[in-house]
Amino acid sequence: QVQVRRAVLTARGGDASARWFPYRLVNLGGSVEFTPDGVWIRRICGEHEGGAVCVDGHLEHPDRLAAAELRIAATDVPIDDDLLSPLEDRYRKVVDPLDPSGRVDAKVRLTRAASDTNLPARWTLSSEVHLNDVTARYAEFPIPIEHLNGLITATHDSVEVGELRGTAGGAALTLSGSIS
Repeated sequence: QVQVRRAVLTARGGDASARWFPYRLVNLGGSVEFTPDGVWIRRICGEHEGGAVCVDGHLEHPDRLAAAELRIAATDVPIDDDLLSPLEDRYRKVVDPLDPSGRVDAKVRLTRAASDTNLPARWTLSSEVHLNDVTARYAEFPIPIEHLNGLITATHDSVEVGELRGTAGGAALTLSGSIS
């Protein structure tokens, strides 16, 4: 009898997207390691329109009921339809009226507890999005807000805007607040 203690799948130059968030990455590299301790996602990195995205994580075992943690780091990714269209409706209701354009850096952490039923546990989200010279055109405000820089944090329950700085009609502008 043969017993496999470790298997490694390595990506080199491929492209893929997640079924639950179809944001296609190209020129993928990295590995997925299967061990008795679970499945380890080891720095799967790819590109999207000049930006870079890397994923690391761990699943207790390879099924949809296992406890899991995924960490996603994105650098200089464009705010485009590929990024916005897979967002849940509650986030789209916030983003769509702003009609944003530009680029962002982001750190996302998704965790899921092991399930003791036949249904997977809900993922828990925490994220930080750094706006890098973003432009927004809010439908209710006739002047574009330009050169927005700053941090937005989000969980499943709230969105916090922390001192976004930019300009509107040439005047300095600072935005902050929360949405729940």
